[in-house]
Amino acid sequence: NMALITLGANAITTLPSGVGGKVLQIVHSQLGSTHTTSSDSFVDTGLTADITISSGSKILCLLTKQTYGIDSSSAIWKGASYGRWLLNNNTLFDTSHIGNRDGQEQLHNMHYSRLITGQSAGTHTIKLQHARVNAGTVYTQSNSSITLIEIA
Repeated sequence: NMALITLGANAITTLPSGVGGKVLQIVHSQLGSTHTTSSDSFVDTGLTADITISSGSKILCLLTKQTYGIDSSSAIWKGASYGRWLLNNNTLFDTSHIGNRDGQEQLHNMHYSRLITGQSAGTHTIKLQHARVNAGTVYTQSNSSITLIEIA
């Protein structure tokens, strides 16, 4: 059951003019199928989202869900993976993950959020890349996703 919240008589239900931001658009993208790689170099996973900003000085809110794992029949703790989130082909941030123990695949759900400021008008692309470390195969699961929110 959900609790019902009642606002008091003095509750602020709107902000004064010129205060706060407005959501201008939301773009969501989900990986269509599981992506695998055995590369030691970063490769595109296919998870990408484009957002077109009509004028500069906007804030982009990036929300991500990264579900991935690595399997390896190698010795204990041999497999690991790196993730790289790119904005317009420039590194936004990196992730890392120790993946495999005793040859068993482990799936991890990682959630990230970032505020991105100072972007100019035009189309901006966010994408995810993965690389393995040492051994094994990295699996980026089909439920991995990107949500971009443009705020005025």
